[in-house]
Amino acid sequence: MTGLHGGSTSVRSNLGYAHLSDSDVTLAEMLKRAGYAAGAYGKWGLGLADSPGHPFRKGLDDFLGYLHQVNRTFPTPSG
Repeated sequence: MTGLHGGSTSVRSNLGYAHLSDSDVTLAEMLKRAGYAAGAYGKWGLGLADSPGHPFRKGLDDFLGYLHQVNRTFPTPSG
C-alpha cells in the first residue's frame, strides 16, 4: 500500500504487532488527495483498530474484511 519494497517498510512481518505509522503514506491517501475514493476488501494486516495503521486512518473510504489473520473470524464492518 505504500509502494515501498518489503524490506523498507514499517510493517515487515505478519505477526500482528506491527502497523503503518502516521508518517507512512499509502496509495489510498494519495488517491484521496486527488479526489478519488478508495476501498479495500479482504485482509488488511497493516494496523489494528486502535493503531494509526487502521484502513480508515490510511485513506480508505470503505473497508470490509479482516484487520489481521488472527482476528479472521471477526469481520470489520465498513464505516
